[in-house]
Amino acid sequence: MKTVDIDVLLKPINEMSPAGEDAKYEFCYELMEFEIKKFGSLFGETVDWKAVETNGTEVLTSHSKDLKAICYLTRAWIEREGFNGFETGLSLFSQSLTLFSDSLYPRRKRARDGAVEWFISQLESVLPKLDSQQLSWDQASSCLTLIAEIDEKYQESFSDSDVAFFAVRSAVNAIMDRLPQVGMNETASVTHQENEQADLAQESIEATPSVVTAQTIAPVQRKAEPVRKEVDIDTDFSSPSASKKTLKKIAEFMLHSNIGASLAYRLHRYSTWCDVDELPPYDNDKKTPISLAVSQDQLSEYKEKAKHETDPEVIKRLEKTLTDAPFWLSGHHLMYQMLMNLNHESAAEAVKQETALFIQELNGVEALTFANSVPFADEATLKWLASRTAITPAALMPMPLEFSNDTTLSEGEITLATLGDYVSTISQGLAADTSGRGQLMLQLKLIKAYHLVGLLPLCLPYIEKIWVVREEINLMSWEPHLCNQLDMLVEKTMTEMYPSKDLIPEKYQQWLSINNK
Repeated sequence: MKTVDIDVLLKPINEMSPAGEDAKYEFCYELMEFEIKKFGSLFGETVDWKAVETNGTEVLTSHSKDLKAICYLTRAWIEREGFNGFETGLSLFSQSLTLFSDSLYPRRKRARDGAVEWFISQLESVLPKLDSQQLSWDQASSCLTLIAEIDEKYQESFSDSDVAFFAVRSAVNAIMDRLPQVGMNETASVTHQENEQADLAQESIEATPSVVTAQTIAPVQRKAEPVRKEVDIDTDFSSPSASKKTLKKIAEFMLHSNIGASLAYRLHRYSTWCDVDELPPYDNDKKTPISLAVSQDQLSEYKEKAKHETDPEVIKRLEKTLTDAPFWLSGHHLMYQMLMNLNHESAAEAVKQETALFIQELNGVEALTFANSVPFADEATLKWLASRTAITPAALMPMPLEFSNDTTLSEGEITLATLGDYVSTISQGLAADTSGRGQLMLQLKLIKAYHLVGLLPLCLPYIEKIWVVREEINLMSWEPHLCNQLDMLVEKTMTEMYPSKDLIPEKYQQWLSINNK
């Protein structure tokens, strides 16, 4: 296999414009896209990855530093070189962000994020199918590091982006679970040496006459400690846009863990529709200037999957499509059908309730059409919505917080809509109140607030902080009511996040051991 020299691909196009110009009308760019469009073709066409590699290379070396070309080129390298190509592509991606930052093409957010989301979807699908026998633990760890770098640099370069790389990290982590863990070879070597030493000692004892019975020296078996990987979700509720990004990340995490998690579908729809407060402009025929960002091939696939057997991966793709097409109500009907096909009734009902709430708050939206006359809601969707129940979505129902009389902040009512403001207020309190008890009370409030809206993963960092204080000051002796509140929240968090105790990370095991004493 030939070695890819990414330095050539990273060389500036020219001194005046290092990132070059938009290359989407160049012949090599069109040829590259022509091959990629064969994915999902109704005619069963096969992608010519050699052509993708050749034309993608020409784009990057002669015309433009383009994220689409980088993503397509990396996918071609994966096809040719497996994990080696994957690592090379990640390195190219990371270094391109470092060198060219926000000057990378495409400049339009939808086109840029669309290319990266396609790339992430491809990695989710193809990585588990690669031969991991030649993959070392060090190389896999290097890939994880590069993914983290790409995630951070991408968000820094394009702060308005909604792209999350969690799914790629999870795919690599799943592969690492099948690899021999670090320390196993060293352990085997140590054990072998100890066995040899034990054999020599035994021979010496047998060769020396003695009335004392020799004791057999048993080799000491050293068990390698498993390397545990943890999911780290950065949370930021400092502004409405930051809150939306955080909620989307949480929804992605929940969907990856459980495709039937109803709260994930509520979070996605809330973050998609929360900024839509009026109807789009339309003419006398109810036609809007909005284009439906769904190809005919995609639409055919979604309808086919909704009628028959549904693939969870298709559900994930449709969810991403719906975040880019907030007015495509028929898509939510298709999602409902897909979830029902997989017997995820709670999640399906969540989709229906959230969609019903949206058209209730935006009266008349279901009667509008896209620029190509495709209705926002087709006949089947209108019938589906007409049969809706009057149940208020659980995640949006006002839920009062119950605290002890020691609280100093006004609690109000916590919903997904008010969570960002509430968390921001408490964060300001944490910065202002440096007392140990004040910090503990405010962190306990955050844990309760996240519980009330079902965002259990966000409770973990605050439980960790409080637990240290709990142990240091012997909280049970001083304020048993607060200690009991914490213990109950901890137990609920663990049991709901981890169906089996075996799945609970080791550092959290101590939390449950307290409750089981």
